[in-house]
Amino acid sequence: AVFAIKRFKKKKQPKCGRMLPSSKIEDEIAIMMQLSHPNILRLHEVIDDCEQGIVYIVMEYAAGGDIFPLKNVNGSDDLGCDPFNDDVKLIDQAKQIANGLSYLHECRIVHRDIKPQNLLLGSGNRVLISDFGESEVFDDSGKGAERKGSPAFMAPEQKRGDPLNHASDIWSFGVVLFLAKFGQFP
Repeated sequence: AVFAIKRFKKKKQPKCGRMLPSSKIEDEIAIMMQLSHPNILRLHEVIDDCEQGIVYIVMEYAAGGDIFPLKNVNGSDDLGCDPFNDDVKLIDQAKQIANGLSYLHECRIVHRDIKPQNLLLGSGNRVLISDFGESEVFDDSGKGAERKGSPAFMAPEQKRGDPLNHASDIWSFGVVLFLAKFGQFP
């Protein structure tokens, strides 16, 4: 079997001299450990190398890479992509992303960084939502959610720093779909 490995250097704690993973890494691991869905990148193992001060997150390998690559368009600094010409493929991938997001939201997790680079293609063209480094468990008030994510894909309330819930992921998903269909941002 082939796996992907995410490697993090631990931060040294000044008072005790011990190396500890940052709370962001711990949060990402805690969220990924809760998840089991065909459209969510699967966590296999966490290896804590205390001697080297490194944490390894061993995950499912997505051989297809990003769902679609972003690139500069028209010789400018504007980002875009080649539009999907196959509506059947686009609809299939959209359904898979929607299924994965629905599962996350049922688990009360807001991803906060839905973008093409975090939507990967695994075996059999299965779409996998990945990178839970900005994710957070939400309550009905959205209390505690901070402004995080990629600005081009952020919902207006996310850009303002307002409380978040699953709706911000739906907005980002819409931006991804628009970009996939038309090759440019809305």
